[in-house]
Amino acid sequence: MLFLHLGEGVTVTFVDQFNKQESITGTLVEVNPYFNIEISSWEKWAGKKYKSITGIPFLGSPDAIMSIVTETGRIIYDNENVHPFYNPFFFPNTDKNGTLCVGINYDAGKAHTKKVRKLSFGDKKLLMDL
Repeated sequence: MLFLHLGEGVTVTFVDQFNKQESITGTLVEVNPYFNIEISSWEKWAGKKYKSITGIPFLGSPDAIMSIVTETGRIIYDNENVHPFYNPFFFPNTDKNGTLCVGINYDAGKAHTKKVRKLSFGDKKLLMDL
């Protein structure tokens, strides 16, 4: 149960909106089952440090959590169905004007994410509709 780890330091490894693997280390401040978590961390910007809250979805299109590990190294969440480019219908690219575009087929991407959710969480009613 992730709720038992609220207030603990964790490292979250996730796939970001550009389908790249990223990690963030901070304090687990909120858990919304089947939807997302929120991490409080210190960010540096313009030479100053500030506290930031980052929300990461358990399974979005294409961003999703791969794993959550406590400071002591205990794995408290691991989704083997999520890996960089887990959703082949979403990837960053640019159009002819150099504008960033994400995805090649939005509807197919949503359907693929729905299938991965079912593999990850079973037939439970999920809080985040696609």
